[in-house]
Amino acid sequence: MPGYLKAPRATVHDMPPEVLSRIFTVLASDSAGRMGFSLDWITVTHVCKFWYQVARDNPTLWSSINFIHPRWAQEKLIRAKSVPLHIDYHHGDIDGSEKAGKEALSLALNKMPLIKTAVIKAPFCALEGLVEKMCGLPAPIIEDFRLVCHDDAMDTSRRDLFSGIAPRLRRATFFGVQINMKTTVFRSVEVLILGTMRTPVPIPDFLALLANLPKLVELRTAIAFRQPDTADSARLACMAPVVLPNCQIMQAIGAGNNADVEQPAATPTAFLKWVTFAQPVDLTFVMSWYCDELHDNSADAYEQVFGPLDSFYSSHDMQFVELDVVHSIHSQMDDVKEQLDLQAQSKNGTSILLTFWFLDEVFPEDRAPLAEEFAQRLPRDDLKSINIDTVDIGAHIWHSLFGELKHLEEIRAYLYGSFFSALLKKDTHNEERCIFPSLSKLILYFDGEDEEKSERGCWERLPEVLEFRSTHGAPVREIGILPQEMVPQEYLAPIESFVAVHEWTM
Repeated sequence: MPGYLKAPRATVHDMPPEVLSRIFTVLASDSAGRMGFSLDWITVTHVCKFWYQVARDNPTLWSSINFIHPRWAQEKLIRAKSVPLHIDYHHGDIDGSEKAGKEALSLALNKMPLIKTAVIKAPFCALEGLVEKMCGLPAPIIEDFRLVCHDDAMDTSRRDLFSGIAPRLRRATFFGVQINMKTTVFRSVEVLILGTMRTPVPIPDFLALLANLPKLVELRTAIAFRQPDTADSARLACMAPVVLPNCQIMQAIGAGNNADVEQPAATPTAFLKWVTFAQPVDLTFVMSWYCDELHDNSADAYEQVFGPLDSFYSSHDMQFVELDVVHSIHSQMDDVKEQLDLQAQSKNGTSILLTFWFLDEVFPEDRAPLAEEFAQRLPRDDLKSINIDTVDIGAHIWHSLFGELKHLEEIRAYLYGSFFSALLKKDTHNEERCIFPSLSKLILYFDGEDEEKSERGCWERLPEVLEFRSTHGAPVREIGILPQEMVPQEYLAPIESFVAVHEWTM
């Protein structure tokens, strides 16, 4: 058409470099969960020389470095120039020479002042000689550092990491690494994870570490603590409690009395005697035991486990509102045959969880004393909920531990004969009376294949007990059953005439 002007065709060169560079950054980020660790996006830089040059001149695109291809990792270190680095070294993923991988990691650690996050997982043979680099250079911008030595052979205990300078470090993880317990380099750390050190840690040294963690929010350990010897005991006698003002989560996994006789390990709860918290905290302690130890030296074993908790309860003036005792089988875990969880929740939000991993078969008569000891030591006047799963602690224990509870509202249990008897109590005149005056809800587990846990006689007499409690001013108003469909109808029908019955779900 006359007067028609043909628009010029746009070319790849018409896009401003900063816009194209931003597109590459988004593409690189989308191609892998962490920016730049995958290079699937890099094919777009081959469209033309202009695109290639724009990508090469953007150092941020090359700042996230894994070491699968060591030569490419070294090239990225050059292209990243002086921008903050994110390094991820997994020794088992290296494609090619392990020596080349170690050399590339060494070059990366030479840039420690530029590293923002670092994940290093390798055997000691790959890390040997690199400790000097990790300890000799400051790390002024590092925020997350994770070091895992697969064979527990790395030792940095004689020096400070990062030359003692890491003011932005917020998260630190060490597995198989003996660290300096007197370091102050972790003063900004909020999350600290320690595991599998070669030698047990003296409790005074561990407390010295905690004293230099003023911002700590979460602590998780899987280390063995050394039973205090004469020298340790003397040091502990002179130590003031360590205050952790911001801590909210503390988890310690350790050994029970099954440690080396020549170097016995303390239980993971031991250090709690010398620690105080400024706010509610979730405490989790995991112990491994041979069940016969509970018989051979039970008083001492119980005191080692529960004694430190006593000081914790008293220092916080705590009363607990929930108690859970749960038994399960973890056959998929090496050497662990059974597990017992003892858990309590306080009215101010503080929680305690003790997990016992039994290294051989444990019987109910071995589990019950642990549950009894835990319940006996708890400040429990205000207890409102009790869950006893598969642990029959005996009617007399129910009476002695819980009989005078005036605020108990809910009980979860199998209908053992002992629990059934605990719903009533005989006084000195052999007359039945109600205990647990506030009890209004029962959650009853049912196992049709275990007559001991689901005794027919208890179910058949339950309506009588419900009627007695109702006429004596302490009625049960609700019963939940898990699973309800397995309970014979002749058990349910009489109960439903006294109380609402429904299927309870976890």
